[in-house]
Amino acid sequence: MFLGKLLVADYQVPAAILAGGTVVGLMSKLEGSIKRKFILIWKIIFVVSGFTAVYSLVNGRWGMLVIGVITDIAITFVFKTYGEEKKELDSKNLTKLKKKMENCC
Repeated sequence: MFLGKLLVADYQVPAAILAGGTVVGLMSKLEGSIKRKFILIWKIIFVVSGFTAVYSLVNGRWGMLVIGVITDIAITFVFKTYGEEKKELDSKNLTKLKKKMENCC
């Protein structure tokens, strides 16, 4: 489409659908590294700015595309859990599991 080989009118909707699916897939992949108490806020902001970026890409609005991508990157870094917090959660879960195993039999 960008090179002029495909008609924009014929391929604009399928390209938008595939790109929107990519935003949702990326959100799903990154979900595990986001703080649990902020997950819903992060998802809402990520999807809205991601769909804005996709819409802008399909319509050739480069400024809005850049703003949407930067917003997604920034919001992910703001709500990201870092190694220590994630290890702490894993440690707590492991301790609970060990207690359950001891009380099991």
